[in-house]
Amino acid sequence: MNSAISKTINLPSNNGFRKYLYGISNPGHRYEGRYRLDYGRDYNPVSSFEVFYPQQSFTDYRTSMYVIDELYQKEWYQSVYGEIPTNFTKIDVDFNYLSTSYDNFEITTSGDYIKIISAWRSDSYSGYWSISGGKEDKKYALPVFPNSAKQLFNLNRTSFNLWLTDIVDYPELLSNSEVLNIGFNSPDYFYDVVNEFRRYTKYAPDGLLKQGSKKVSSVELLREPFMDYWLLKSC
Repeated sequence: MNSAISKTINLPSNNGFRKYLYGISNPGHRYEGRYRLDYGRDYNPVSSFEVFYPQQSFTDYRTSMYVIDELYQKEWYQSVYGEIPTNFTKIDVDFNYLSTSYDNFEITTSGDYIKIISAWRSDSYSGYWSISGGKEDKKYALPVFPNSAKQLFNLNRTSFNLWLTDIVDYPELLSNSEVLNIGFNSPDYFYDVVNEFRRYTKYAPDGLLKQGSKKVSSVELLREPFMDYWLLKSC
């Protein structure tokens, strides 16, 4: 590969960051393959970081950046496809938990955003459940499993504990209906046409999840880009 060059990305106030840079093998066709070019993290306040990449090898990139507010508690995320950005831009939102039980999840929110996503894990970590809705879906109960699902997967809704909640925005889109339309009705893959994704994440309020009688720290469950929510073209 060609010799590496670098680009500086400026950050808002923070208590650390994580960075990932990928080169897209076929520009504009982002589900066909990518190469991880750079990765790093620092859990100390910084004003910027550099990403390194081979010059003239790629024209389409994915830049994934986390800015830490409170480590393992609150973080901001921005993913940008195309050119590597020069600044991290936060989604301008905030939210608070009112209830985090499986039968009564509720939050309050402020700011402009498109959707809410909450992630749940079972006690044994054998099940992962993502609940996605529009900006108005601030209160719900987990659906009841049919008996067949309980028996087949040995899961019960009462075994699920909240892991984290995301407030999400796609700056190029105006509503969750657009997200759903591209994801399920369009002939295109979602991130082949949508280039930017921002979110604000708060982990479960106590920072811990149960694993049987044992408490597991969110440190052991820190999300990385490969665990992001992806929307694929419907079959």
